[in-house]
Amino acid sequence: MNRSMINAANTMNGLQQQLDLISHNVSNSSTIGYKRQEANFNSLLYQQFATPVDDTRGNEGRKTPSGIREGVGATLGHTSTDNELGSLTTTKRDLDVALYKKGYFFSIATKDGIKYTRDGAFNLSQVDENSVMLVTGDGNPVLDENGETIIIPSNYQKISFTSQGELAVYGEDETVPLNVYDLGIAYAQKPALLMRDGDNFFSAPTEQGIENPMLNISGQERSQIGLEQGVLEQSNVNIGDELANMLNAQRAYQFNAKSITLSDQMLGLINTMR
Repeated sequence: MNRSMINAANTMNGLQQQLDLISHNVSNSSTIGYKRQEANFNSLLYQQFATPVDDTRGNEGRKTPSGIREGVGATLGHTSTDNELGSLTTTKRDLDVALYKKGYFFSIATKDGIKYTRDGAFNLSQVDENSVMLVTGDGNPVLDENGETIIIPSNYQKISFTSQGELAVYGEDETVPLNVYDLGIAYAQKPALLMRDGDNFFSAPTEQGIENPMLNISGQERSQIGLEQGVLEQSNVNIGDELANMLNAQRAYQFNAKSITLSDQMLGLINTMR
């Protein structure tokens, strides 16, 4: 009876974490460039209760162990990120850009180092009387391919992005750009190694011995980027799927809670027997 209660309690703990993930996905269903998270469960260690082998009963050649295996529940093994593209929404805003190929990220400077995001809703922040800086919605500087901030003359008249991630700034003469910048764009060779840091940011692991999954794109490789101006990538969260997953997790949670209740009642009956 105690084992059945432990089994159910361990599983309920993992299901609670899954519900938290689903809630996080639903709350970010309108977040630009957000990538949904998935819960992956593993079975906990089990114990093998063996029974004596009786060759007279035809156990010779048996492929499975004799006896039973009794586990202690399941746990949330790890969470994974669904990197599929979200839908693209046209905004016609010059500073809105979207990467329409998965695995590519914008490089952003934060107080904790370089982070990566799919959110291309950029803005301009005043630096001085003569220049402005390209930043994210939270004010973090957007980097170029050399890891430098992008400073634009404040007297610009037009901003244009190319599919290769180039930012061209024009003055009164819209045929000759004042400056051309290469946006800092990185490709995740092993997206499973990326760490989620909150605020819709990802970061590369810094532990020794772990390969950096991010590859900075430069030169001829930039032709593979795929960027579109006046468009934003929406979250790839499907509300219908998330609600279905939530219902399944809640039912499994209730089933395990009921299992604990029944085990407790049976223990009560045993204690009252004379």
